Amino acid sequence: AASAFNTRALQYRLAKGIALDDIRAAVILQEMVEGEVSGVMFTAHPLTGSRRHALISAAWGVGEGIVAGICNTDEFTVPLFDNALTVQLADKDEAVVFDRDAGRGTREVAVSEAQRHIPCLTDTQALALRDLGLKIATLQRFPQDIEWTLRDGKPYILQTRPVTRLPDPEQPPGRRIVFDNSNIQESYCG
Repeated sequence: AASAFNTRALQYRLAKGIALDDIRAAVILQEMVEGEVSGVMFTAHPLTGSRRHALISAAWGVGEGIVAGICNTDEFTVPLFDNALTVQLADKDEAVVFDRDAGRGTREVAVSEAQRHIPCLTDTQALALRDLGLKIATLQRFPQDIEWTLRDGKPYILQTRPVTRLPDPEQPPGRRIVFDNSNIQESYCG
């Protein structure tokens, strides 16, 4: 509740003309989705700046392993407007999973040899995530940084926020407009 009185929150209320005598804080409870594969998707490529490609990082287990930097991730570069994926596989030796023994929290587990060197997403799953991410980015009108998980093949969006830093794209997206001062009559007589 003390965060409702931090400097930034108080300045916001003053700027918006919101009374300071009736400040309340909300508590949000979110159900844990015990995902089999989780990851992060950028709807604009964070390394190249391309607004025509998404980058999906994925690993076995729940997203905590990726966010905490514990798990190695497969990297899927996915064009937004065609289906030619580029996949860079990682040796996914560890996963973070729900701790069933304790009934809460997570724990690190070794990934089976059979799963370590195969993609943790199928092409179809990566393209479906791309499509979902593109819808979200279109609604938000800005490239998004999206945390997601898959459970029983169904995608769950855990969080989305605008991408905070993007380099300039190698090639600008969309049409190219060329301004020219030539006169067609100078080129073609009559």
